[in-house]
Amino acid sequence: MRLDDAAELEFHDSLPSTNERALEWAREGAPPFSVVVAREQTAGRGRQGRSWRSPLDGGLWISIILPTPRRGASGAVPILVGVSVARAVEEVSGARPFLKWPNDLLLSTRSGPGGWRKVGGILCQTGLGRRPDRIVAGVGVNLRTPPVDPPETAGPSTSAASEAERGMKERQGPAPIGLDEACDRPVSREALAEALLAELRRVADPPPAILSETVLREWARRDLLLGRDVRVERTGRGRARGIDSDGALRLEKPDGTIVAILSGGVRIIGEGSSALFTGGSSAGGDDRRGEVEAGGTGTLTGSHTQDGAAAAIRKGDV
Repeated sequence: MRLDDAAELEFHDSLPSTNERALEWAREGAPPFSVVVAREQTAGRGRQGRSWRSPLDGGLWISIILPTPRRGASGAVPILVGVSVARAVEEVSGARPFLKWPNDLLLSTRSGPGGWRKVGGILCQTGLGRRPDRIVAGVGVNLRTPPVDPPETAGPSTSAASEAERGMKERQGPAPIGLDEACDRPVSREALAEALLAELRRVADPPPAILSETVLREWARRDLLLGRDVRVERTGRGRARGIDSDGALRLEKPDGTIVAILSGGVRIIGEGSSALFTGGSSAGGDDRRGEVEAGGTGTLTGSHTQDGAAAAIRKGDV
């Protein structure tokens, strides 16, 4: 693999977690836009203590070390990453992803609850000790629709996608889909990674303290929640009114007041599936320990990605 926009590149056949490796590498002093890619992940964190794996060559499993905004909180970063992933997917595959705050990527299809299926998501992490000027953005995008574990034989360790598929019965979540199925053709992992890095260089080098009008419009164009009635954990029911320049969800309460939601699971009310998009991370990574709500340290609001470990290689061929 070759990624010209990567400052440095690690490529692994298998890792426990690309994010864990990127966090370690950032603490060691890796420069911004250093990138970790794995063909497979075996020990990503999932919801409710589940183990997660990203199938071998089944997707783009990538983590990018980003600089932090020069001023202000880091809440805008997951939005920038989500928009960048959506743009990259559309450029490379022709599919048009929608974004569910904080950062799930879904495609409109004829199958799945409400006609939506999940193609990817992100998990942004900070709290790097001696390197508070770094954020790790983990991204997972299904290139192939993963197989579903048979319900009677499925063990506690499942892939993000297969867990989501089985979750159709457990919590009515969106089933996974790969870009190959959505586009009826294979999509290159390298081409998608290159497009993603180019987008991130454009919007997050360095990340702005607040989101630009251009990014806000791009999010609105893809916003799955916009104008829908939702229920937010710890906050209650309301209508989603987009996001603000800090990346917070704007929720209109029944009394007409607008509140800014910095973190929390979101559930769409109605639309034929009572729990269509429950939780802040419907395809992985709902570990909220140290979650960043207003510029603190820990896990930024987001979802997915099985994260990483191992051998550094300079920018170039792997």
